[in-house]
Amino acid sequence: MNKLLKLTAVGALATIGLVGLANSAKAQLDESQLIPQQPREILACVNDGSGGVALVPQQIQEYASAYNSLYIVTDQTKVLQQGEPNIVFTKTLHSANPKGAYTPESRCQAIRDRVTNLKNSLGIESFAELSRIGKVNGQKVIAVNKVSRQTVVMTLSGENGKWKVAKYEVLPKFQAFVNSPFTPAATGPILE
Repeated sequence: MNKLLKLTAVGALATIGLVGLANSAKAQLDESQLIPQQPREILACVNDGSGGVALVPQQIQEYASAYNSLYIVTDQTKVLQQGEPNIVFTKTLHSANPKGAYTPESRCQAIRDRVTNLKNSLGIESFAELSRIGKVNGQKVIAVNKVSRQTVVMTLSGENGKWKVAKYEVLPKFQAFVNSPFTPAATGPILE
């Protein structure tokens, strides 16, 4: 038992020492030691200046640092390009969720995460083709494949929740956004 306790203590001290060494190495880096990674596209939630939150595509450049041939990813990220808003959230929706109502910020973040995860798992073309308008819990939604609570990507409110608007205006904009986030919709973003 004592040997096990000693081994655990030694292991903990070694881990603390390595973390401290990595943090001090990170602090001693200058910009010439940063290695640019492959640029990538992400979706970001940004304030639109009028009280709403916009879902926008961004091309970002991340930087890593080399230390003893190990890559330590730093938190340095640079936005190379930002596209036009695809969806602008202005309304707070009621929710039975214990965390409270869906604010424009929380709605944007939830949809950003769902779209990113679905695009990664289904692929861009399949995701756009599988997008559907349907009804869940009495509300119009955009869902993937079969419309159910598990496949909802976005709940539509107000005018967007009307069948013709949802089917002929919102869904085509959503599908265009999924296919090519840096190409703004000809008729503007989805206003939610």
